[in-house]
Amino acid sequence: MKKSILLMTSVIAGMISSATLAQAAPLTVGSTTPIISTAEGYLGVPYVHGGTTPVGFDCSGFTRYVFARQGITLPRVSVDQYKVGTPVAFHNLRPKDLVFFRLASGKRVSHVGIYIGNGKFISATSHKGIAIYGFTPYWAKAYVAARRVIKPHHTGPSISHSDSIRHSKAHQKLIL
Repeated sequence: MKKSILLMTSVIAGMISSATLAQAAPLTVGSTTPIISTAEGYLGVPYVHGGTTPVGFDCSGFTRYVFARQGITLPRVSVDQYKVGTPVAFHNLRPKDLVFFRLASGKRVSHVGIYIGNGKFISATSHKGIAIYGFTPYWAKAYVAARRVIKPHHTGPSISHSDSIRHSKAHQKLIL
């Protein structure tokens, strides 16, 4: 296990320093959160372009579905998911953070996964369906950024900015 992490760290060194990777939040034995355990429950589900259900997922359909099981609403496509939450530096990644990649030329973001710790993420790809991947040279080169859509001590569903505005206006009406 240590040898594979060391090898992966040295392979990525060109894009992401090994010190940065070593500082990323560790994954403990077993799932660390309901989000991660929900995601892992779909390992092996096939990839389906445009898929949003356990019959078959595409990458953003998978992340949206997993987060929705915990009461958190995400936009449907990866480029829109990239616009929510707070930016996170690679060395500050925590399990549950969304990680984004550029796999299609001409697009800033074309793929998304869920970081699970130890330099790994879970995602839907056309090659393997739902699977766990490490930051191999392929993924390191394609990596764009990460976003945190859940606060560190999140205890309930998050709401979108527009939901927040609607809630605020409704609250104001109740006060008046």
